[in-house]
Amino acid sequence: RKSISCGILMIGGAVVSSYSRGQTVIATSSAEAEFYGIAALSSEMMFVLNLLNELGFQFSGHVHADSSSAISIAARRGVGKVKHLEIRSLHVQDLVKRKFLTIHKVKGESNPADLGTKILTWNRIHYLCGLINLRINYQNKTKMVKNNDVENLDINYIEKSEARNIDE
Repeated sequence: RKSISCGILMIGGAVVSSYSRGQTVIATSSAEAEFYGIAALSSEMMFVLNLLNELGFQFSGHVHADSSSAISIAARRGVGKVKHLEIRSLHVQDLVKRKFLTIHKVKGESNPADLGTKILTWNRIHYLCGLINLRINYQNKTKMVKNNDVENLDINYIEKSEARNIDE
């Protein structure tokens, strides 16, 4: 069973890249799954930061995560009490120690990454999109559904959170 991760890469309040995909490793705990999500986003972020640095721009990297356990794993050195952690994901600890990136705690109810990992109501999608400056085009909403009361619909085709396991 593998988990789902979602990452949203932003520069100056603008979404540059986003993804929602299955993790390549099997996590034995939700903290592990969240940490693997942080590791994946950190790798993509370092690519963009290095590219911008080559172009003469200086940015600092900030990762926002809602898992205190995963943030703790990223802040320490080594695997600690987590016994089954993939060694290749420990580069995040080095990036944090060398201050290439900073990891911040975000409240679970205010995590825009839920857009790619959870089943959400239309109102919740609208709220989370607002947090990352995305606007929903209502122009063709009558073509999406026959019910004109779009605000009360549930959107059921988005996968669950990365802490939830799905079948391979």
